[in-house]
Amino acid sequence: VIHWDGSVQGFQRIIKAAELMLDNPQHFVCHANGLQIGRRINPLSADEDLDLGHLYFLLPMTKLHSVLSATDMASLALKANSAMKTASRWSSGTRILPLFGDFLMRPLLSERKNDDLFMEEEKQISEEAHEELAVPKLNL
Repeated sequence: VIHWDGSVQGFQRIIKAAELMLDNPQHFVCHANGLQIGRRINPLSADEDLDLGHLYFLLPMTKLHSVLSATDMASLALKANSAMKTASRWSSGTRILPLFGDFLMRPLLSERKNDDLFMEEEKQISEEAHEELAVPKLNL
């Protein structure tokens, strides 16, 4: 779980979103793969389990149901990348955190359907992003 301030919290067991929210008042939990520019940020319900090996964000309530901007996405991507690099330094585990492909900065599908130039640029950006992201090994 990556906190809004960039700190990282790992868990050795499955927990409920409610546990995190009780420890962090005025915050909610969302799955990284559910984030997309131009779409609302949807929280996990309090009774949902956080699956081991998945990436989640703990965001302030001011972001609840707001539309994710490119600036917000860039900020979250930087925090995630920094957190992963830090985690890779102190982790000697054998399981690898899955790469969150939908987490890359992308406009809505409806905005890019007929834009071949954009699709080519997006492919190049995606390839560069995969090279830059450090994916840590975590003990789970």
